Amino acid sequence: MADRSDDFSLTLPILVFPIERKPKLALIIVSTFIFLSLLVATATSLVLRFFQKHITESAAPIPESEAGGVAVIINLLYLLFAVILVTLLLILLIRYGKITFMKIMILSLMSYMIFTFTLYMGFLTSAYLLIAIAGALDLNLPFFIVDVLYYTMMIIAIVFIAIYIISAFKGRFILARNIILTLNVTWLGVWMSWNMGELTPIALLIGFALYDLYSVFRGPLKQLAETLKRNIVSSEGESKSGFGLGLGDIFFYSFAVGYSFAVLNPLETFAISIILLGGVLITIFLLFRSRAEALPALPIPVLSAVVLILIFKYLV
Repeated sequence: MADRSDDFSLTLPILVFPIERKPKLALIIVSTFIFLSLLVATATSLVLRFFQKHITESAAPIPESEAGGVAVIINLLYLLFAVILVTLLLILLIRYGKITFMKIMILSLMSYMIFTFTLYMGFLTSAYLLIAIAGALDLNLPFFIVDVLYYTMMIIAIVFIAIYIISAFKGRFILARNIILTLNVTWLGVWMSWNMGELTPIALLIGFALYDLYSVFRGPLKQLAETLKRNIVSSEGESKSGFGLGLGDIFFYSFAVGYSFAVLNPLETFAISIILLGGVLITIFLLFRSRAEALPALPIPVLSAVVLILIFKYLV
């Protein structure tokens, strides 16, 4: 979570809020997006419960059912290594002036995510709503409705990608860009939370919250931010006042809600959502209070949520 943005940031996997450094305005805007993400995460979990029924291990690098507790550690280390590797790659590309290549790489990966999850989760969500409506009205859905939904979501996915790319190059449609990225990374987070096994999600939440604490202050994210500031912002002039929230933060908030929905009851999941939102607001308050360039956005909300999940799951 940072309080500085520039035109290049529209290419990066972050939500960009081009606002002045005003705590109350930042609290309102960011809390709105977090609330939207948590709401979508809950609705998506409802859809996955209908179609998928229960947690699977289809997204886990090593299934817990095959390797036991060792799989939890391996999965955490595997994903941490992947994140660190990508961050270091970005740092090298910036230092060696490969900015255009980096933009193309990021745009390609983000466009792939948008297309995949708008098509997949958009299709499942639309199908769920149609099934619910048809059931309530005692209607029979025609067979061709599957094709209609599929191609409709494909068109929407293409439009979403176009908006994202135009925003990255022209600096337009920033609000629409933020909504599209929030929606898709939320879908990604919930889907992974339902397909990473029973214990791996807890390890990922704890591991990445602690890694975020280190990375922002002393690790790769700090290096990336400093490299961006030296090599891009300085060459384009003074950066514009603004506020940014990484998509990785949105991912793990959604991941926590999705996992909670899968293993807890709705009331307990609601409590997890509240503590996540509260933790984010506390982090924003501390960011402006300390006047720091950036603060890790995962430790307070995610670790608080993990404690509550463990209490509900094992003690209540």
